[in-house]
Amino acid sequence: MTVEPGATIYFDPGVTLTVDGVLGASGEAGDPVTFQSTDPDSSYGGVIINTGSGGRDHGGSYYYMIIQDVGAAFIPLTINGDATIEHVTISGNDNSTSLEVNSGTVELNYSILEGSTSGSGTLNETGSFISSTDQFVNYSNGDFTLLSTAAAIDLDTTENWIDPDYTYADAGSFYHDQTGYISDIAVVLYPAFGDTISVNPDTGSVVGSGLDVEVQVFNTIGHYMTNPTIQWGSAGNQHGTFASETTYGANLSGKVSNTFYTTTVTHDLNSISVDESGATAQGGYFKIVPGNPDSVWINEQTDMTITQLGSLVFEANIFDQFDNFVADNEIVAWDIVPVVGSGDGFSLDNSTTSTQGGLANVTLNTDPTGNSLAVGDQVSISATSGTGTHQSAVITIMPDDIFNLAMPTELTETQIDLSADVATIYIEAALIDTFDNPLVGVEVNWEVVTGNGTGESLSVTSSITNVNGIAFVDLTTSVVSGSDYTVHGWVTDGALLSAVMGTNGQNRNLNTPFQQPAFYTSRKNGLSGKTPTFSEIQSVSTPLRILNNPPAENDDSNRDHSVYGL
Repeated sequence: MTVEPGATIYFDPGVTLTVDGVLGASGEAGDPVTFQSTDPDSSYGGVIINTGSGGRDHGGSYYYMIIQDVGAAFIPLTINGDATIEHVTISGNDNSTSLEVNSGTVELNYSILEGSTSGSGTLNETGSFISSTDQFVNYSNGDFTLLSTAAAIDLDTTENWIDPDYTYADAGSFYHDQTGYISDIAVVLYPAFGDTISVNPDTGSVVGSGLDVEVQVFNTIGHYMTNPTIQWGSAGNQHGTFASETTYGANLSGKVSNTFYTTTVTHDLNSISVDESGATAQGGYFKIVPGNPDSVWINEQTDMTITQLGSLVFEANIFDQFDNFVADNEIVAWDIVPVVGSGDGFSLDNSTTSTQGGLANVTLNTDPTGNSLAVGDQVSISATSGTGTHQSAVITIMPDDIFNLAMPTELTETQIDLSADVATIYIEAALIDTFDNPLVGVEVNWEVVTGNGTGESLSVTSSITNVNGIAFVDLTTSVVSGSDYTVHGWVTDGALLSAVMGTNGQNRNLNTPFQQPAFYTSRKNGLSGKTPTFSEIQSVSTPLRILNNPPAENDDSNRDHSVYGL
């Protein structure tokens, strides 16, 4: 037997409907199937369903049925076997028992029974009301619709059934229409009022990901409002934007979502507000915190120099994609990038460091011990964090700032006796740093400081050091026996600077001190050296005397003075 939703089955007085098998009588919310007497002043014998009859266990599910007008001598609904009953109202009958289960298991879900239950079978109840008559608008006069205060309203949240007013299904066969109720309360669920939630600036409209914000609205009878019209606004110190300024409708729990795009500046406080026909609410705060590392800037962008035993500190700024400094403890990876040479002899004190206040630093050290580090080698330093990377300016190995201008010992330790027949002597000096690196292209100045004005002459007043760091000059003396001469050679720091900075002897005699990189030190044997000031010079002198018959070994003006005891 099958009965369509919304149908009414009328019974003559005393008649009982017995179904052996399955009764296909299920209604819908708003269109229940009704069992009632043909005569309002009479009664009938109720409904008996034998779900296991004839050796067939059909089970059976019955939805949205109303059983009324059953006489006192009969039970309105009797079930023998397994069945599921949902959203059934049994009311307006004369028997104090509404349901009898004699065998099997019956699931009674979201139903309202005016009377009790009985029988030896198993009855499981979910969301049902037994012996309940106080939820109806007018029970005594047969109006079994629900009061606005009924506990049965919105009780079935399984969403197996949804009431025609688009609310959760009410218990029983009749639903309480909530369409006409206005909003009473609005609540921001996220960010909840009083909460401060830290968010990444990537949620800003520039990126477009946004944040899901949510509000819940209740109507004037305290139930979820599923048909609100919500105006969205900003309520924080800084105002973001919404994907939709106005939204219509809600889900069955009265919840409405929107996408909120925050501002992108670190420490900004963003919040939201909502208004539904005068029911307003404000949420908590979204606090903008630094985003993920996106770009790196190493501050040292001017070419630098360092000696073969020195150190330099490099500092990098780490930013997110909105140019905010990143949070503390972001990892920065450092590396040495060879430019000239193999990078041998360069090292970093750490391969990775962590940010503090958006900054990270590392120390570059040089040491020539056991490696090929040489003057002129060049590297740069790279820093990488997140998707960002950057390189410093070039760092060049320069001669040590503690340098020596020296002559062979035979030219300086004792007086040189020169035969008057020769009258010319070759004089040389070597310029090397503390690591025995020859300084090439440095101007060495020469002058006669003793015997000046006696007819002597120098081949040049200055000469440039060659690849071995040696500069030389020829002295032509007078031929007067007993004449004494002293030749003085010296180097200015300006000449050193010209050579180190690659001017190859040009722009000589610059009265300019060395430009030192920040945090620069130079060490040898545990001692610290310093750059000479522009007033300092390095000099050597050699004494000579003209003789009539000097020893023959001193007569060789072309002897080799290239081996120095420095």
